[in-house]
Amino acid sequence: EIERVLEACPGIHAAAVFGIADETWGHTVAAALVARPVPPSDESLIEYLGEKLAPHKQPRRICFVPGLPHTAAGKLDRLALPALAPALRPLRSRRG
Repeated sequence: EIERVLEACPGIHAAAVFGIADETWGHTVAAALVARPVPPSDESLIEYLGEKLAPHKQPRRICFVPGLPHTAAGKLDRLALPALAPALRPLRSRRG
C-alpha cells in the first residue's frame, strides 16, 4: 500500500519501503525512491502522504537512488534494501 501511494506521487517513478530500527518505536518506515524526472520537495511529499496515508504508515526517513535493487528474476530485492540505510535522511518540512 505504501509503495503504491509513493509511486502515484508526482515526481516519483519507483519506491521500495522497508523497516529500520528505531530507539523509540522499535522500527520505523523508510523508503528508497527513484525520482521521475525531478524529486518532489520534502514539503510536497509530506503534504501528499498526509492526504493518502495514516500517520503510522508514512515514511520517516527517505533516500533518493538512481534505481532499486532487483533479483535475477526481475523482482524487487527486499533483502538488499537494508543496505540503503546509510543513505537515508529524515523526511522533514522546513516548518517542523
